[in-house]
Amino acid sequence: MGFAIELSTRRLYNRDVSIRTGIPPGLRRAGQSTSLRQRFRRIIVALAVGLVLVAVARALERHRAEEKALKARALDLAVSATSSLDATISETHILLTTLSALIVSPFDTVANYSTLASLDRRAPMRFTNIWILDTAGFTLSTARQPRKNAKGVSFADRPYFREALRTKAFTVGRSYRSLTVASAPYVLVFAMPMIDRRTSLVSAILLASVLVDSLEAVKAWRSLPDGAVLTALDTTGTVVFRTVDPDHWVGRQFPKDRSVIHDVPLEESVDEGTAADGVSRLVAFRRTKNAPWTVYVGIPSRYTLDAARWQFVQDILVASLLIALVSWLGFRLIGRVVQPIESLTAAAVAYAEGDLSRRTTITTNDEVGQLATAFNHLADTVVDRTAALARSQEQLSHSQKMDALGLFAGGIAHDFNNYLTAIIGNAEFALSELDEGSRAREDMTEVLRSAQSAAQLTRQILVFSRKQVVQPQLLELRDVIEGISKLIERLLGDTTRMSIVLDPAPSAVRLDRSQLEQMLVNLAANARDAMPNGGEFRLSTTVRTIDASDAALHGTIAGDWVVLSAQDTGVGMPAEVKARVFEPFTTKERGHGTGLGLALAYGLVEQAGGHILIDSAPGRGTTVAVYLPNIRDVASRPLKVGVHPVGKLTSARILLAEDDTAVRLTAARALTQAGHVVQACLDGETALRALEGGAEFDLLLTDVMMPGMTGTRLAQEVRARRPGMGVLFMSGFPDDQKMLDGLTVSSVAFLAKPFQLDDLLRAVHRELEAVRSARSNG
Repeated sequence: MGFAIELSTRRLYNRDVSIRTGIPPGLRRAGQSTSLRQRFRRIIVALAVGLVLVAVARALERHRAEEKALKARALDLAVSATSSLDATISETHILLTTLSALIVSPFDTVANYSTLASLDRRAPMRFTNIWILDTAGFTLSTARQPRKNAKGVSFADRPYFREALRTKAFTVGRSYRSLTVASAPYVLVFAMPMIDRRTSLVSAILLASVLVDSLEAVKAWRSLPDGAVLTALDTTGTVVFRTVDPDHWVGRQFPKDRSVIHDVPLEESVDEGTAADGVSRLVAFRRTKNAPWTVYVGIPSRYTLDAARWQFVQDILVASLLIALVSWLGFRLIGRVVQPIESLTAAAVAYAEGDLSRRTTITTNDEVGQLATAFNHLADTVVDRTAALARSQEQLSHSQKMDALGLFAGGIAHDFNNYLTAIIGNAEFALSELDEGSRAREDMTEVLRSAQSAAQLTRQILVFSRKQVVQPQLLELRDVIEGISKLIERLLGDTTRMSIVLDPAPSAVRLDRSQLEQMLVNLAANARDAMPNGGEFRLSTTVRTIDASDAALHGTIAGDWVVLSAQDTGVGMPAEVKARVFEPFTTKERGHGTGLGLALAYGLVEQAGGHILIDSAPGRGTTVAVYLPNIRDVASRPLKVGVHPVGKLTSARILLAEDDTAVRLTAARALTQAGHVVQACLDGETALRALEGGAEFDLLLTDVMMPGMTGTRLAQEVRARRPGMGVLFMSGFPDDQKMLDGLTVSSVAFLAKPFQLDDLLRAVHRELEAVRSARSNG
C-alpha cells in the first residue's frame, strides 16, 4: 500500500507541476505557496460571491413575502370596512321598510312622532335621527327635535332627497353635518320614499341618519397609523365621506390621477399610489354591494412598503458586513495554514522523488500537524506496508476464487433444481397411475428416491456456495446429521477417522436447515485444520433434561436440551485463543480458512435460544458442545408419493409464470388435477399481458429469476394492479439480493425447488387461504 501511495503521489505531483508551470518537479520549490494562496483566495472569493447571492435572494424573498403580507392586510381592512358599511346600509334599509309599513299617514304628526321615537329607542343600531319629509322637503315628523337654528330648513336640494323622489326606491346619500346633534358631526343619510297606494305617487320621504364616527369601519380606522385615511367615493368620484379633512373633501370630486388606485375598474385591489394630498400610501379598495360606492383604505407608505424596503436594505447591509468580515478572517487564516502545508508539501515531493529518509518537522496539534505525523509514520512503515499489500493481494485472489467457485456451484444448482423438479413431479404422476406391487412402480419409486437424494446433494452445494434462503423450521437433528455425513466425511479426508453417535430420543430443533448444515461443515473443517497429521473426529447428539441444580454445571438454564458435540484429537487451543474463539478472524492462520466458522455458529445458536461451550487445551484436542432447545413431539416426515389431499379448498384461478418448460408443464398439470384453473406463461411479460387482458386470478405462482422481467418485479406489478391477489414465489437458486429486490423474505410465500407435488399443493393451499382470509377480514 505504501508503494502505491508513493507512485500516486509522484504522478499527481508531476502532473500538477507540468500542467500549471512547466517547471520540472525537482526545481519546483519557490512559488508553491503563491499558487496555494491563490487557490485559497479564489475559494474565499467564490464563497463570498455565493454568500452574497444567497443573502440577496433570501432578503429579496423576505421582502416580497413581507410586501405581500402588507398588501393582504390592507386589503383585509378594505374588505372589513366595506362589509361593515354594507351591513349598516342593509340594516337601515330593513328598518325604514318596516317603518314605512307601520306609518298609516305621513301627515299624522302626533302619532308619527310617537312611532318614530319608539322605534328609535328600540332599533338595533343607534341613529342620530329618524324623520319624515313632505315632497317639498320640509319636516313633517321627527324622532328628535332639530337644533333651534335648523327649524324650517328644506331638504329639497339634497341629492338623496331628489334621487328618492325620482327613483321611488331606497337611496343612500353622502355624509352631511347633522342638524339634530349639537356639535353638528357628520352623518350618513338614508331615504325611503313612502308610496300612496291609491295614486302610486310619493306621498312623503322617510329618512334616517347615522353618525359617521359610529361606523365600525371608522372605528377600525382609528387603530391605523398616523396619516391613514378611509374614504368612500360614489360612481362619479364624489367623496361620500372621508376620515381626514372631511370639510374640504365631502361632496367634492376626488381628482383623477393615474397614480391613484380608484381609476382601476376592479372589484377589489391593492397597490401603492400618491393621493391628491401628496402623501404616498399603500391603498386597498373594495366596492360595496348595497350602495354604488368604492371604499378606500390608505396607509402611509412609510409605515408599510417603505419600512419593508428599508428592512430589505438593512438585510443586505448586514449580510454584506458579515460576509466581508468572514472573508477578511479567511484571508488572515490563509497565511497560518499555508506555511505548514508548504513544509509538508516539500517533504512529500522529496519522498515522491525517492528520498525515503525525508521527514517533516511540523509539531502543531492541529489537523496539519496530525497529517505531518501520519506522513512520518507512513514513511517509517513503508516496507511493512508493501509486504502487507502483497499479502492482501494474495488474500483477495483467494477470495475471488472462492466467490467464483460459489457462483459456479450456485449456477449449477439452479439448473439442476429445475431438472429435479420436473423429474420428481413426473415420477409422482407416473406412480399415481401404476399398480401397487408392480415392478415398474418399484422402479419409479427408486427413481423418486434417487431424485430426492440428488435434491439433498444440490442443497448441500448451495450451503457450500452460501446462496441459501434463511427459513427456520422444525428439524430432526439426527436426520440432518445423517443427510450431510457423507459430505463431512469427504471434507475430513482419508487421514481422519469419523464416528457418529446419535441419541435415538426425539431431538427436534427450530433452525434453518442450510445454516445448521453450514455449522456442521464449519465444525468439521475446524477439526480437520486442528489435525494436520490426521486423527479422530467424533460427532454425537444427546437429549438431556437439565434441572435447576445441574444448570450451573452445564453453563445453561433448566429445560429440555439437545446437545450436539463435535470432538477432535487435534492440537487444541491455548487460553488466550480460547478467550477470543468466537471473534471473527482470530483463530485461523493465513491459508487456513476465513476464521468465521465459530463466529457464525455462535450467532446462529444464540438466535435459536441456545449457547455454545468450548473445552480445549494444548495437546488435548477440542470439544465444541452446542446446546439447542429441544422441541418435543415432532415426528419424521415420510416419503410422499403422488398428489395427496391438502384439505377442503375450492377451485381457484392461478396465473403461473415459469421460464423452464418442464417445470411449467409439471406445475400446471399438478394444479389442474387438483381442481384449479391454470394459465401458464413462459415469462413475466406474458403473465402481465394476461393480467391486463381482464382475466381474474386468485394467485400468482412465479419463478424468481426469469429472462426479462424477474419474478419479484412481476409480483410488484401484479400487486399494484390487483392488491388483493396472492403471490407465491418459487426458485432453485434463491440469491438474496436478486430475490429480495424491494421485498423481505419474511413477507413473501416461498417454495424452494426441487419440490414434490404435495409441497406445491400445500403451499398454494396456504397462500389461497391467506388471501381469502384477508378478503373476508377486509
